[in-house]
Amino acid sequence: MHTIDHIIDSIDVRFGKTKAMKIVQDFTIENFYETENVLIFVKTGSAHFFCKKQNKAFRLKKGDIYLIIGGTLTSITYGKKNENIMSNEHFLDNRWQYVQLINDLVYDDQHTNIIYINFDVKIFNAINLFASFNIPSFQLKNAVKMKDILQKITEEKKYEREGYEKIVSNYTEILVIELLRFMFYNQMFVDKLMKKKENLQHPKLIDMFNYINNNLDKKLSNKIIAQIVNVSEDYIGQYFKMLVGINPQDYIEYQRMEKAVHLLRSTKKSIQSIAEEVGFKDTAYFCRRFKMMFSIPASKIRIKNRVI
Repeated sequence: MHTIDHIIDSIDVRFGKTKAMKIVQDFTIENFYETENVLIFVKTGSAHFFCKKQNKAFRLKKGDIYLIIGGTLTSITYGKKNENIMSNEHFLDNRWQYVQLINDLVYDDQHTNIIYINFDVKIFNAINLFASFNIPSFQLKNAVKMKDILQKITEEKKYEREGYEKIVSNYTEILVIELLRFMFYNQMFVDKLMKKKENLQHPKLIDMFNYINNNLDKKLSNKIIAQIVNVSEDYIGQYFKMLVGINPQDYIEYQRMEKAVHLLRSTKKSIQSIAEEVGFKDTAYFCRRFKMMFSIPASKIRIKNRVI
């Protein structure tokens, strides 16, 4: 079996959303942030990305793709730099000044046109593949198959013909496999992927993941988690961090916030109801933690889901 087959066999992929857009006015978002991974395909024009985690800049031209890892702060520029520099929150409030949806999928060579897709990919349906493996955002050149799949996903989502949801789901899974192949063939982060995957296969760790993800609305102290897997309370934090890379309480909060984002985007439940559903009894505290993590208020996630 190939090296990446072991990883592919253990992942779960979920499609988020996709859009085709024309940039009608140059702008920069200083602190773009998404819980999900984002693939951006530059159809025409150019774009600039600065990965704060790597302290590294990337320039994309026509045909290039950039992967923004979920949970990573990124600076994005479409068109000229140093014009219309803004926060993510400001962009959401004024987005129609800068972007226009391409409803007919006919691209304008006079502007920067992009296709983007949001998606989740988890290993053992528990932990984000790229973010938890400490893989930074990166640029993809000459990824011909991925470009074709991105366009097919966008077309299926636009026309919503019979069975489109199943087709989009299948295409998204194929897209992730092609992304992993690209990483493998170009020797990008393969050692990280394999080492981490072995750590995450520990049966006790999988039991912890399952318990946490099924009980996000309940109290989840280190003592409770330790009892579930019969590990010392004094050792549980060290054990979890050694295998996962973060302490259990940070993992729990991220899982809670990730579920909150999903509920905000997919339901009309109140913020108070969602806060309680993900384990926060104090709505005000939930809102403070949410904005601290995502740089925008929980109330604006619903607005964001309608455009970008």
